[in-house]
Amino acid sequence: MKEQLIKLYNQRSQYKIDDFIQQVPIEIDIDRLRKEVFSIIVNNNYGTNVVSLKLPNGESNWVDQKEELETGSTFPFSLNGEGITPENTIPNSHYVNWHPNSGPYLKLITSLLEELTGLSIGRVRLAWLEADKGYPIHTDSDPMRIHIPLFTNNLSYILHDGQLFNFKYGNVYHLITPSMHTAWNFGELPRLHLILSTTGDQEITNTINEVTNLTQTNNNVKSHFKDSGIDSYSIREFIKITKANVKSKEFGFIKKIYDIVKGE
Repeated sequence: MKEQLIKLYNQRSQYKIDDFIQQVPIEIDIDRLRKEVFSIIVNNNYGTNVVSLKLPNGESNWVDQKEELETGSTFPFSLNGEGITPENTIPNSHYVNWHPNSGPYLKLITSLLEELTGLSIGRVRLAWLEADKGYPIHTDSDPMRIHIPLFTNNLSYILHDGQLFNFKYGNVYHLITPSMHTAWNFGELPRLHLILSTTGDQEITNTINEVTNLTQTNNNVKSHFKDSGIDSYSIREFIKITKANVKSKEFGFIKKIYDIVKGE
């Protein structure tokens, strides 16, 4: 999967893409950018809410909660039926209208990143991640996401492929999002990233659908518990230990795992 996607992106990009997470070779005036961003937040009293800086036609709620999750986010390890996909299913390509207070430098950076990556940018948002908070591990259907840390700390991480990445203030990073990843902030203050979500052409979309598994499957669940002591015996003992109520929602969740692992 990794080689196929990287080859495809390199055919469009103006810089060499070697990995799913990588610093983008662009110099930006981070002080100018953050002043434009903080001006939007302060003047509109947005606080630490997630703020959309672009919206589709007919939309005007720049802090709508449904925008907190990306379009197409999926949680392949989820078995409890919750949070499999976000409420928002609007394609990134529909995000065409800028926030009225968006500054010229923000728009310039967006345009330059489109040229550099060879991908169109749809959603643009200001994403706070509160202290000691994070997201479930997940995948996304957009080809690539660009992160620009504006207010961060050295204990704020992206987890990808078993590795922790600390995105540094003032740098620009790409994250190829059809792969498993998550973010967690272990710091004492919230973290703020400017996140720009891309949309690809039909070839990219078809390739992502072909080489990634973005749905809930038994194989995904098995991979989650591989070589971890989770088998039919330990699940039966776990039920005894926790005295799980057979009518409870939690028991139903455990039973699903049991049914999957007992087949091995």
